[in-house]
Amino acid sequence: MTQIGPYFYIIKHKPTGKLYAGCRWASGCSQEELLKKDGYQTSSNTIKFLIKRDGLDSFDIKEIKSEADCGMP
Repeated sequence: MTQIGPYFYIIKHKPTGKLYAGCRWASGCSQEELLKKDGYQTSSNTIKFLIKRDGLDSFDIKEIKSEADCGMP
């Protein structure tokens, strides 16, 4: 099931094991867009650099939480 709306995520850079957390809150955003070639690849300059250097496949999505998952109305 696709969750539409704001979400929080944790991603892992496989080569280093480092975890990164972020959130996305844009009109009509979807959890399924995260780390897709034509989707949302975070706003972090660090992550953008790592994606450019190592590719999207160098990241795993560890967790995604919607507003509802966090108890938001």
